[in-house]
Amino acid sequence: MKSSNPYLPVPATVTVSKYYSSVYVQLTPKAYAGGKYNSTVSVHYGSTTLSQPITVYPGLSADRATSSNNGYDSVDFAIQLTGKGPMQADIASSKQLGLPTHFTVPADATAGGLST
Repeated sequence: MKSSNPYLPVPATVTVSKYYSSVYVQLTPKAYAGGKYNSTVSVHYGSTTLSQPITVYPGLSADRATSSNNGYDSVDFAIQLTGKGPMQADIASSKQLGLPTHFTVPADATAGGLST
């Protein structure tokens, strides 16, 4: 296998087990500050090569909610994107934390947060 973009790594080889005619390969795109990017993934077997263009869109890279009790109860919530916003995140909690149900990372930002 080959990828035309280093931000979309692929294994060099895959093995199709005996009695099977296909294999599942999970790809894990890397974060890219520029936002969405394109790649072409190619698979070569014998004299046949199959290629497929892929567009990777920015998504959620990490989220974190921390609480503190420094004289008052507070919750800090932060998210990190794999590319530039805007992106809207839906926030849900099993506890009543006072967080809004939606949060938007602004355009051209790669992270955002809020506190209560």
